[in-house]
Amino acid sequence: MSELACPEFAELDDELKGDFYQGIQEAIEDMDASLDQLSETNPNPELLHRFFRAVHSVKGNCNMVFLQPFVDVLHHLENIVARVRDGELEYCDPLGKFVQAVIHEIEPLIGEMVSSGVCDGSRLEQLQRLIDAVGGADKVPVRDISQQALAGILRGDYQLQSTVSSESHTTEVTKDERLQFFYDLAQSAHYDEPWRMTRMARTLQLCQRLNSAWQAAGGESLEPLQLDAAVLVHEFSMVLVPREIREKAGSLSHEEWETVKNHVRVGAGLLRQIPGFEIASEIVLRHHERFDGKGYLEGLVGEGDCPGAWFLALADTFMAVTSDRPDRPYKKSLLSAVRLINCERDRQFPGRYVDVFNDVIKQEYLRNPQW
Repeated sequence: MSELACPEFAELDDELKGDFYQGIQEAIEDMDASLDQLSETNPNPELLHRFFRAVHSVKGNCNMVFLQPFVDVLHHLENIVARVRDGELEYCDPLGKFVQAVIHEIEPLIGEMVSSGVCDGSRLEQLQRLIDAVGGADKVPVRDISQQALAGILRGDYQLQSTVSSESHTTEVTKDERLQFFYDLAQSAHYDEPWRMTRMARTLQLCQRLNSAWQAAGGESLEPLQLDAAVLVHEFSMVLVPREIREKAGSLSHEEWETVKNHVRVGAGLLRQIPGFEIASEIVLRHHERFDGKGYLEGLVGEGDCPGAWFLALADTFMAVTSDRPDRPYKKSLLSAVRLINCERDRQFPGRYVDVFNDVIKQEYLRNPQW
């Protein structure tokens, strides 16, 4: 990590910095709202202009408070959106999501500048290279290069690659041959939703980091194999919930909730049928319980005795907020997800587990984001 500092910005008073950051967040919300309504089959000129204005506002606000390195990167991004608005570049959903992803990557960096006066300058450089690749595409269709750039951001390596192959996933997540069956189930269940495989790999990684941090803090030991099996079967069981329910933006009916709950029963039941995975079964069964007793299936109160269930619950909530998925635009920022989870301290999640989650995010993600 190369530290980036902007001395003139650091000299501004805290109230002004706070107002500036609030303005950034409001512009991002407007950008997200415009992209929610945009469609590549009918790119509304008014919405395209609103999209452009939101990106321009983020750049303009940074310019007003002397964050020149951010201005330089955002200027190149703004030029891409301006070309789309002016009809020089055809709008497509991957391009819109790429621009959105870059802005959401920049937002927490700005947050770090506000709170500590420095941020990871190498991250800006990585984003700049992706922006240049998309903006300068001539031999490669903009849709393809945008998809590759977006995939690089989602993976956290910021490299231009088409996709993460199933083989690389298998190497990464099936260290024990006994997991291959579960991995194959999850992969086949979501063959038409490739974003879920990326999310699954990240969920596995975050759960294991939570497990390691929990044990380092003196918590009881949990075999990594059990946690991996629980995550993989959880992903498979989600396909049993009809897509129209999984992607429903509004409230669920009583019948729909019962359908959602059923994926827990099926996943836990599957694991119970396979010798040696009783703990994994318990993890899946309990991961929707709440510390305050308002969860399901049993409405259990308190911490209980299944740490893996809290690891999966925390990771699932975090990924639901930050991951790319059809029913919400790209993702909210990492800091927004952290705030949401901390607001549920001693309500949805036990305080001790939230503390471990915060430590993992600070050590593994804020310093070296790979989410």
